[in-house]
Amino acid sequence: HLETMRATYQLNAEKLEYNYRVLLERDAENIATINQQKRKLSRQHDVLSSLKHKYSGSDVKASEENSKLTDEYKRITEQFKDLQAKFRHFGKVDAAKYSQLWRLQQQEACGLARQLLAADRVIHEQQLGWQWAPPDEGIFVSPHDATHTGPAAAAAAAGSAAAAA
Repeated sequence: HLETMRATYQLNAEKLEYNYRVLLERDAENIATINQQKRKLSRQHDVLSSLKHKYSGSDVKASEENSKLTDEYKRITEQFKDLQAKFRHFGKVDAAKYSQLWRLQQQEACGLARQLLAADRVIHEQQLGWQWAPPDEGIFVSPHDATHTGPAAAAAAAGSAAAAA
């Protein structure tokens, strides 16, 4: 019985020794794994810090670029509005000058046409002895006046043409 106890004791002591060595190995492996994880964590912190720094720089740069582009957009928009206003202004000025020039040329042409009609009347009545009938006063009304300045201007032009005769 004592031999069995000693054998059991010896077996238990060897098991304990074996388990102790396994635990020591596992402990060493765990320490190595922990150190490896610490190094990995340290690298990850470095990468994170680097990325935060890059992001911060990019964010500042993008913010500056956005501000610059916004200012440029506002400036160009104002220039465009100014250009539109100038375009409208010069369009009105050009239309007024065209209309004025048209009326001047029309008056001159009407004057020349009236001289021709007077000469035609003289030729008909004195040279040919025919009865002369004047054309309708509507020939002196410009389609430009009727379409561009309205019926009032056309009537005024017809009135001034009748007064000139």
